Amino acid sequence: MKLTLKFLLALLIAANFTACSKDDSDPETPPEVEVEVEPTLEADPTEIATFIWEGLETYYLWVNDVPALNLKEDSEEWKETLNAYGTDYESLFNSFLYLTNAQGEEVDRWSWIVDDYVAQEEAFSGVSKSFGFEFRLSKYSNSDGVFGYVTYVLPDSPASNTVLKRGDIFVSVDGTDLDISNYSDLLFSKDSYTLGLADYTSTGIANNGTEVSITAEEGYEENPILLTKTIDNGGQKVGYLVYNSFIGTDKFNLALNDSIAKLKDAGVKEMVLDLRYNGGGSLYTDQLLCSMLTGSHTGELLFESKYNDFLSQYYVENYGENALKDFFVDKIKGDKGTELATINSLNLQRLFVLTSGSTASASEQLINGLRPYIDVVLIGTTTHGKYTSSITVYDYIDNNGTKNPDHTWAMQPIVGKVANSIGDSDFGSGFTTDYTRNEWDYLGSIKPLGDTEEPYLAAALGIIAGESVPVELQAKTKAASGLQKLKELFNSKDIKQFSKELVDDTHNRKMLNLNDIVK
Repeated sequence: MKLTLKFLLALLIAANFTACSKDDSDPETPPEVEVEVEPTLEADPTEIATFIWEGLETYYLWVNDVPALNLKEDSEEWKETLNAYGTDYESLFNSFLYLTNAQGEEVDRWSWIVDDYVAQEEAFSGVSKSFGFEFRLSKYSNSDGVFGYVTYVLPDSPASNTVLKRGDIFVSVDGTDLDISNYSDLLFSKDSYTLGLADYTSTGIANNGTEVSITAEEGYEENPILLTKTIDNGGQKVGYLVYNSFIGTDKFNLALNDSIAKLKDAGVKEMVLDLRYNGGGSLYTDQLLCSMLTGSHTGELLFESKYNDFLSQYYVENYGENALKDFFVDKIKGDKGTELATINSLNLQRLFVLTSGSTASASEQLINGLRPYIDVVLIGTTTHGKYTSSITVYDYIDNNGTKNPDHTWAMQPIVGKVANSIGDSDFGSGFTTDYTRNEWDYLGSIKPLGDTEEPYLAAALGIIAGESVPVELQAKTKAASGLQKLKELFNSKDIKQFSKELVDDTHNRKMLNLNDIVK
């Protein structure tokens, strides 16, 4: 077979052949003769359609389960399949995904494609247009009305310059009440808006007349470390870290190491890691954080990646038997492979992790990777269940990382799953918690992050102090109208963005020489 990934294709236009047919109005009927009609040829697919197919055919974890990805390239059926959606490339991409299995069970709920990889790269690096706060949404159970509450406000952001704070409830945007049909347009398509705030009362959620106007800041760089704190818990030093994304840049990897150093210098012996709002990120940063939290397992197996048959064989044959394995480390390496710093480690034997349905991907891999080595206690609600990993696939035109200048499409397909040292990898239902706490139960009285009376943190501190801590707290009475969390959103970050997990090839894998792959 010719090169699997050509990525630079000339757009060939095939001639269309048509056969003349009898016109019933002709006065004379010509004699019937048998003629061999030349078949109509399919035009060659566009380079974008070909890029989508070839990228998935090479990388996609479930390639063997998608017949369309196993067609013979350049065959008429292949051309017809790639031309089926014209220039609707998102629909073409979605048609190649293994969404459900034979039993009707959901399989791939994470792969996605974008037409502007520049914006995607900025989001992955923590740079984006931002209002500076995150939120969750709910609807009323007896109507289509929607409201939201603020989960956190970022420092030095547009929102931080207003009265907005964690726990605030809002019910309208620019004077329009939120509902199930308009919340997306009102909240996710504007660069500035005015939020109408509300109070939580025994009879319902009511607009209190307060308005907050915010304009998004272009190029805002979000530090994934929202809060680092040492708490004196009855004479015990407890570390508390709110970590909201595994952003795999040198800058933030070193900042994470510095935060751990501060906790270590303060004499921390117990640790509470708040991953309630962390939807994932770089697996390499995950590897670093696991090493920082432990410190006594350097060189031991932490993760092992599982790819499709072709990729797995390719990596092992070309880069050795450890090519798919990630180990605990004691050094931080930079983008170019240079050593940047020695890891600061806490040598923990137990870790408390605060979780929610937004705890996904790399956050869950941290839980899964550490469990064979230390006691991991989960407090909150069941995690998202993203046991897979993905990479960004670009339309490279050579092996020097040159991207096709004719378009900006890129894919984020699921390419593998990550097992821990004892082989556990499939946690699609998420991790259930040891102690259940739910922020919705405290609506109207949500405490600041880091407050020792905040129910999640308070549970961890109580366990550390040896107190009898309820496994599940009694939920408070809901407002008369009732609440129903929107299933469409986990928080204000687009599900495609916050549910990602990047396998950072610079650190974890040798980049495939795409143009050299021959099957």
